[in-house]
Amino acid sequence: VMLSFNNFTKQNIHELPNLLKTSKLIREQEISHSQLEITKLLYSTYSKNGAQIYSIQPNKLEEYEVIRCEKNEILLWTFNPDIRPIINALTELYSSLKPLKVFNNMADCIYYYLNQISPIFRKQAQHDSMMSKEFNFFFQTKDEYFFGEFLNNSSNTLNRK
Repeated sequence: VMLSFNNFTKQNIHELPNLLKTSKLIREQEISHSQLEITKLLYSTYSKNGAQIYSIQPNKLEEYEVIRCEKNEILLWTFNPDIRPIINALTELYSSLKPLKVFNNMADCIYYYLNQISPIFRKQAQHDSMMSKEFNFFFQTKDEYFFGEFLNNSSNTLNRK
């Protein structure tokens, strides 16, 4: 399966749900864990209109489906569905979404959001043993993307491509 993901190309993007399902089935044979039941995948594509993010996740029939993410959509995937400890922070994050053009540069934009997201991870990790206060992030524009690991400490750095 990993070889299949490594050989994946833009031309066979419609095969991603099948690859994810196969990967999940193989992992279920290796270990039995309920977190595998909610395995999801995010990916993006580029066009003349810019980047578009999609998620692949199981539907109610446990079949994987591709879902187009909407502009300014916040995706939250947790193992423990109780988000009461972070609901106020999530509401604040959603109400304070801003377009990239209001920031002086991309780094200002990213740190603006990381400063709001990091307390959410820190707080939820205290209530959800399957969640870490650390998290990976990926920000994308039409022309470039930034990624990194946010350790929720003072040594967080941005990687740019």
